[in-house]
Amino acid sequence: LAKDSIIYDYALHNQNSFVAAWNLFDRINRRSFKFKIIHEEIYFKEPVKSSLIGVSCKKVLSNRKQLSIGSLFPNTLLSFNETAKIEKNEYKYIFVDFWYSSCSPCLAQMSYLSTLYKKYHSTKSLEIVSVSIDKKEKQSEMRKAIIENNMNWLQLWDLNQITVHDFGIHFFPTNFLLDSAYKILSIN
Repeated sequence: LAKDSIIYDYALHNQNSFVAAWNLFDRINRRSFKFKIIHEEIYFKEPVKSSLIGVSCKKVLSNRKQLSIGSLFPNTLLSFNETAKIEKNEYKYIFVDFWYSSCSPCLAQMSYLSTLYKKYHSTKSLEIVSVSIDKKEKQSEMRKAIIENNMNWLQLWDLNQITVHDFGIHFFPTNFLLDSAYKILSIN
């Protein structure tokens, strides 16, 4: 967190620096970057602002800010199709899990999630939503993993990985715990 804060503060105070923009962009795209430190908008100055790194940094900062603790979880992350989304939340907590079928750490947590689901879902205490980023050619492996791991909760598929890419989710599993109003309480 200290290194993240230093890089973030440096970019905040050096908005005409390509080095600041690059370091911030690089750090944001690492798993270790803490979502919660994004609290101010960084306005890079020209020529950094209109450069590829400036535009990319602004986009990823904006998207990451939406995924910070205390923010409302973006609707677009849970609406890949109209038939498989939570319309009205009846649960005290929602656990959102981004995963893929050949991810060992992803699969390792599934037995724990299955136990939690069995224990708390019927009491309306917990809903789990898993979002697979498997590619189309991995569909059979994805379905097999869902069955073998007793993933009996809502399954969504970010087939083209557009959503996770847009929101800067690059490491898996990535998990969010939400309250009943979709406010982000915890990340991973």
